[in-house]
Amino acid sequence: MAPTTSSRIFSLGWSWDVFLSFRGEDTRFTFTDHLHSALLQKRIRIFRDDEGLDRGEEIGSSILKAIEESRMYIVVFSKTYAHSKWCLDELAKIMECKIQKGQTVVPVFYHVEPSDVRNQTGSFGEAFNKYQKVPEHKLMRWKAALRNAANLSGWHVQHGYESQAIQRIVQNILSRNLKLLSVSDKLVGMERHLKEMASLISIDSNDVRMIGINGIDGIGKTTLAKAVYNQIVHQFDGASFLSNFSSHEMNLLPLQKQLLRDILGEDIPRITDISKGAHVIREMLWSKKVLVVLDDVDGTGQLEFLVINRAFGPGSRIIVTSRHKYLLAGYGLDALYEVKELNCKEAIQLFSLHAFHMNNPQKGFINLSRCIVDYCKGLPIALEVLGSHLFGKKKFEWESVLQRLDKRPNKQIQNVLMRGFQRLDGCHREIFLDVACFFKGEDLDFVERILEACNFYAKLGINVLTDNSLISILDNKLLMHDLIQKSGWEIVREQYRTEPGKWSRLWDPEDVYHVLTTNTGTKSIEGIFLNMSISNEIHLTSDAFKKMTRLRLLRVYQNVENNSIVSNTVHLPRDFKFPSHELRYLHWDGWTLESLPSNFDGWKLVELSLKHSSLKHLWKKRKQHLLFEIPGNSGALWLFRSREVSGNHGGYGMFTKASFRWNISKRAAPLNCSSKRSLPNSICSLRSLETLIVSGCSKLSKLPEDLGRLQFLMKLQADGTAITQPPLSLFHLRNLKELSFRGCKGSTSNSWISSILFRLLHRENSDGTGLQLPYLSGLYSLKYLDLSGCNLTDRSINDNLGHLRFLEELNLSRNNLVTVPAEVNRLSHLRVLSVNQCKSLQEISKLPPSIKLLDAGDCISLESLSVLSPQSPQYLSSSSCLRPVTFKLPNCFALAPDNGATIVEKLRQNFLPEIEYSIVLPGSTIPEWFQHPSIGSSVTIELPPKWHNKDFLGFALCSVFSLEEDEIIQGSGLICCNFEFREGPYLSSSVSWTHSGDRVIETDHIWLVYQPGAKLMIPKSSSLNKFRKITAYFSLSGASHVVKNCGIHLIYARDKKVNNQTRYTSAKRSSDGSRYYCLEETQPKRLRGGENCEEGSHA
Repeated sequence: MAPTTSSRIFSLGWSWDVFLSFRGEDTRFTFTDHLHSALLQKRIRIFRDDEGLDRGEEIGSSILKAIEESRMYIVVFSKTYAHSKWCLDELAKIMECKIQKGQTVVPVFYHVEPSDVRNQTGSFGEAFNKYQKVPEHKLMRWKAALRNAANLSGWHVQHGYESQAIQRIVQNILSRNLKLLSVSDKLVGMERHLKEMASLISIDSNDVRMIGINGIDGIGKTTLAKAVYNQIVHQFDGASFLSNFSSHEMNLLPLQKQLLRDILGEDIPRITDISKGAHVIREMLWSKKVLVVLDDVDGTGQLEFLVINRAFGPGSRIIVTSRHKYLLAGYGLDALYEVKELNCKEAIQLFSLHAFHMNNPQKGFINLSRCIVDYCKGLPIALEVLGSHLFGKKKFEWESVLQRLDKRPNKQIQNVLMRGFQRLDGCHREIFLDVACFFKGEDLDFVERILEACNFYAKLGINVLTDNSLISILDNKLLMHDLIQKSGWEIVREQYRTEPGKWSRLWDPEDVYHVLTTNTGTKSIEGIFLNMSISNEIHLTSDAFKKMTRLRLLRVYQNVENNSIVSNTVHLPRDFKFPSHELRYLHWDGWTLESLPSNFDGWKLVELSLKHSSLKHLWKKRKQHLLFEIPGNSGALWLFRSREVSGNHGGYGMFTKASFRWNISKRAAPLNCSSKRSLPNSICSLRSLETLIVSGCSKLSKLPEDLGRLQFLMKLQADGTAITQPPLSLFHLRNLKELSFRGCKGSTSNSWISSILFRLLHRENSDGTGLQLPYLSGLYSLKYLDLSGCNLTDRSINDNLGHLRFLEELNLSRNNLVTVPAEVNRLSHLRVLSVNQCKSLQEISKLPPSIKLLDAGDCISLESLSVLSPQSPQYLSSSSCLRPVTFKLPNCFALAPDNGATIVEKLRQNFLPEIEYSIVLPGSTIPEWFQHPSIGSSVTIELPPKWHNKDFLGFALCSVFSLEEDEIIQGSGLICCNFEFREGPYLSSSVSWTHSGDRVIETDHIWLVYQPGAKLMIPKSSSLNKFRKITAYFSLSGASHVVKNCGIHLIYARDKKVNNQTRYTSAKRSSDGSRYYCLEETQPKRLRGGENCEEGSHA
């Protein structure tokens, strides 16, 4: 059996290619000598017991060592082979090495029958008759070695010319004796990668598997592929490592020839075109067990002419590396492995191996080394190149290199990182440079909106950049490796390095300051982002932007929070003008003029932000298409234009979003900002306004009385304001779906909250039905209500809350609640309930059956949580469309272990065939009912025969994750479980949980997931019973971590009581793309869920 551990992963070389075992008396000067000479002529390093030894060395131990250090073995069985105890000991050691290390054994039966060797008959039986005094365990070891060796495929030399037999044996050895690839001996972190790759490769499986390796350029894809090749190549009949791919078809022909020569030798048919080459590959390799590595593939049509629909023999493996994630996904891979950056310890070690030729930095260079490692951000190519460059250099030279890197990246590193960029077309290059210079870390929707306005086809372009591993997306944010970003900067600068006025983009404060103060900007400039938090104060002239006729992105901003002081502003002359009519995005914090330039109409703008400004009105003269003004010194305006809205509204109503920020800087103190407590009533003329945000206006105490005239208003955010009494007209907004008063500071008693709810809901009706939505008033469409951080107590929320019957999301976080209001249970459409950071909260009970997400993180006093049985008629009738259910309880330390276990057990009893469950809570042990727990981050189990039957519900997955010493999880993070079926047609799935950016997790936690079998969407013609194993891998991003334990458990209906009166329909998709399942009623008198299965009526 081939080894499954990583014990030999660094066996990147052998002392000998072939070890020759033979009986000297029989063949030393005849057959064995001729075979030895023929192998030497082919430059094969061959060991036999009278060569390769130093004089005086003990021959026994030297031969044992030579056996261990040989890649292959040729055993020549002759008539008196078994008469030599020496030969039998050699053979026993050889067979042990084959089992332990996977080396290849080639038996040659020289004038003996394989059956005599296998059964110890004939001359072999005669030999064993003489071994009566040999210990039994040794005899058994010899017999097992003979039996196993005789069962191997080999050569029977009995009749005919020996020279022809030797020629055939040598040719076979040449095809098997595959040369190892050159791999650096300075490898770090490779053992971890190879261990994970070994599980994906499944070398013991007899199917033909294709595995992809993906990652950014320079991350080590090729190095990993070579290391894997060297690790397993000796277990195949032939192997080929192909590189130098190109998107041009003609380059495939030499690759086809190389593939055939690598596996078959020099004698291959003549090939004139790639179609014939594909035919030859199929015909000549269909029965061979081969290893084929295709490195750095970049074309979608390349594999079909090389691997020919996996037309190789059983047990073959195909490994494909590429930066293109979508390209790999299109090949129908059995598994995909993504190479990640090195962690800090690995990065320090790899850099030190190249910079100091040791595992750690030299004394006196520790801080400098850390600076370099921090610059490289875990990218191996950068660590290796810079480490080698700095080897042997003095400290002042290191400091000089660091200073230079800040302005100009290393050319060798840049050439590697920009391979993907060079293959992009013009539009996609522009998007890449915009992201590198301006939009790294920004919200994906925001960036797409801006770039679509620039006619860049942003959605497609961002997908292309993601596919090329130039960017990634996490939590809807655009991410880019620091060195890729710096390489993008270098592309912008390289043509006119000392003339930033001729660059297409400006982002560095020094460069922006120079261009604006010297008036050297040109028409080449398309974007300027100036961070005034790290820039000097600037006084501009009217000519500063005069030549920037192609400027489309302009942002002057400061990294400040609400109520912070704005300083170092950009001062504008009274006659300031914008020459460019191409502006799509204008964001200017601290605008110093009372209006925008008269020559600028902003017709192409899709977003305008003027926070902390001195605006009195947008234009001195009203624009025909923009009539709205801000009277007086009201502060600032942030506007968003919907490009779909026509300009025929005869006014400023084409803007669908408005956001106000008061001027609170010291510079504007004379404007008496503290007196600005209201919005101008003229805002109510914006009849098309859909979103109004006044968050952060800490002095704002009232909203316009005519707010109810905004009949299309759907979202109102008044977070962090001083509002004490909302206008009565607010409750006439029938289309309002989101209402947020997060962190309101208007009243410590919060009596106005009760007032809101009273006005929303309390109206006596003549039919005596009591509380209900008021006639022609009330927020009939309200779906989202945010009252977080409002210092609410249990008394602040009255019984009227339960009448918001269409409410879907309720946020009561960061309040002084002791219990969740009982009225919450009446919110029949409520999907999301957030009560996180309610430090006094002790109990959560009577949750509505519709709940899909409960976020109670950091509720340190929470002691009990009631979980409503989803199998009850109440559950089924209230929520017939069932989506995944998630309970987030991190840092709820007051949940005693028995309470936490009770919650988990309750969930187990509630598992339904097609509903995914997930829960996170403090804990350090896998539940006892898991039959397959495991230590570490992965677990593999054997699946029983016919495991997938009518009683099968799904899989329970669980992990215990902890942190390395002195580490915490802070900021956004992601816990993932990828699980895959093996020894059958490949199938995989994954689940994940994301923790928020403001959460700190400090102790061990349990993550339990129930994954329904119904989510494994396979063709009806397939059978899950073909699978024999399942493997689950757990990982956590965002911190140095350890997955201590994990487990997997198969859930069957027979293990618990199941509501047999409910059957489930197929999966559906909602308008937002998420999957959900609908119940069909089987007893109409009890369940009325069928009429509620319309997508629009469900959470």
